[in-house]
Amino acid sequence: MFIFCTAKSIVNSAIISRLVFRILANKPETVLETRRILASKMWSFFLGFFLLFLTAIGIVIGVYLGFVIVGVIVVAIIGIIATIANINLNIQENVLLNNPATVIVFGLLMIVLTVSFYYLIIRLLIRFFILELPLAVEEDITAAKTLGRSWELTKGYVGRIFMILIVAGLITIPVGIIIQFFAGFIQSILTVTIPTESIELNFQLLLFLMGHIISLLGNVFWLPFWQTIKAVVYYDLRTRREGMDLQLRKQNI
Repeated sequence: MFIFCTAKSIVNSAIISRLVFRILANKPETVLETRRILASKMWSFFLGFFLLFLTAIGIVIGVYLGFVIVGVIVVAIIGIIATIANINLNIQENVLLNNPATVIVFGLLMIVLTVSFYYLIIRLLIRFFILELPLAVEEDITAAKTLGRSWELTKGYVGRIFMILIVAGLITIPVGIIIQFFAGFIQSILTVTIPTESIELNFQLLLFLMGHIISLLGNVFWLPFWQTIKAVVYYDLRTRREGMDLQLRKQNI
């Protein structure tokens, strides 16, 4: 049941993106027509996101192992330097390690490694930002091919997409603040009006359900917003890489 609902949710998200894309391409579709086309691809969408999940795990593990190896090498180099300093300059290791300059350099190095770690992960995951669009729009695309298609289209545009995500995230912040304020306000009212001594578990369940309902209401805004951004990015990438807009104009002529 959970898997079916997840697959259905992915399809509904893809429907929004396809509708927006078709409008941008001057070939609008009705919701019923789009739903009919994508309904047969429901399990392909689910498999595509499952493959993305496995890919994301592989990326995180791979980057982590890479940084562990780099960290071991750096620590070994620092140890060698400390040993050489102790032998040639008669500087004790504890003096070198407790030196403020050493602490600052080590701290800066850790900051650089941490930022680089998350930067690489985000950069790689952005390559799959438009994962469902090729499967939703193009013909003869499978779950595996849609990952490769997303990787291909986003090549060279990761920085641009990242900036779009930053701006879009900033736009959603006010809505998130309003939703959180509304949720806190309702929780305060329930806490004051409902005695919780005898029904503590039921009260917590009520708070959970209220929070879930409010999150769903927020998703009514966020889902179309993000799916529209995906569709616009996908349309822009295809126009830049394949001249799709020019091809559509020729077909119309």
